[in-house]
Amino acid sequence: MYEYYYGFKEKPFQINPDPNFLYLSPNHDHALKYLEYGIERNIGIILLTGEVGSGKTTLIHYLRRQVGQNLELAFLSNTNLSADQLLSYILIELNIEPETTGKAHNLNLFKNYLKSLNNEGRRIILVIDEAQNLPKDALEEVRMLSNFQADDSMPLQIFLIGQPELRTILKSPGMHQIRQRIAVNYHLNGLSREETQNYIEYRLKKAGGNQNPFTPEAIDLIFQSAAGIPRSINILCDSALLYGFAEEVQIVDADIVNSVLSDLNLQTFVQKEPRVEQNRSGEPPAATIPQASKTAPETRKESKPDELLKKVLLVIKKQLDKIDIKIDILRDDVLKKVNGSLVVEKKRYEDLLVEHAKIKEELERLKAE
Repeated sequence: MYEYYYGFKEKPFQINPDPNFLYLSPNHDHALKYLEYGIERNIGIILLTGEVGSGKTTLIHYLRRQVGQNLELAFLSNTNLSADQLLSYILIELNIEPETTGKAHNLNLFKNYLKSLNNEGRRIILVIDEAQNLPKDALEEVRMLSNFQADDSMPLQIFLIGQPELRTILKSPGMHQIRQRIAVNYHLNGLSREETQNYIEYRLKKAGGNQNPFTPEAIDLIFQSAAGIPRSINILCDSALLYGFAEEVQIVDADIVNSVLSDLNLQTFVQKEPRVEQNRSGEPPAATIPQASKTAPETRKESKPDELLKKVLLVIKKQLDKIDIKIDILRDDVLKKVNGSLVVEKKRYEDLLVEHAKIKEELERLKAE
């Protein structure tokens, strides 16, 4: 909608994960290196956590493009499953028809599949997204599947991707065994103020923009309100550009961002988590789970995604209404000008007809003579 107005070839702030728009901040770059290290060494379970919208899924999709032909990725995003359902779902993702006669048959199907991959010189990375939604029996099933990884002939790698509460779950009683299997873990923090500006400018450039319409004050507000979370930054920037387009301004300043925040009735998208210090030694960290945030879940002021989406849609509708009014005014102006022009052209046409009739009459008279 506003792409042409601001000189973009496409929308710079899509909410859906797009590896083409991945901005590798130092934090994201470190996470990528840790994931690549885990793939290269094929060691244990890899744990990646971060707030909603911090870029976990985008990072995995980006990594998916980088893996060689000998690697296959199975991406599981539906994790509200029991242990038996999880195994069946994995087989379905691998285009294998699961058996209904029992778990043992499905385990055998999975084992045979791994053997066939091994014979082809290939291996599989099983990515379980939103893993914090897995019930404990399903997490135990993941640990059981990791037993295949201990066998050198079983080419299996497991990634657990989830929100910060996944670390709390893994610290709970009964999770000791799976916690021991985690060889590499990393937590994605929000972007800093400088990284937020770099992120915005990067996406604008990727979308074909030649300049940054956001003022430093506007970026300050975006950073403070989004807490450096990429998806929240996208929502704010997209809404602010829509406002700017509706108001016919080329510069998006703090007033416009404040208007967006006011309409969203939300001053902060997420409660910023304390930064989790990463191990900066040459080797990735051992299977240690950083302490969970001390902020009690009930005191955190987080908006549910569906509620936030409704608010964003209301903002968009409000701006569309403004644009519709302007279109109606312009249409009336155009019609008036067209109608006025038609009157003039009609008079000229009628005069030409009269002139034509006179000339034709004169021609006929000359022919008769």
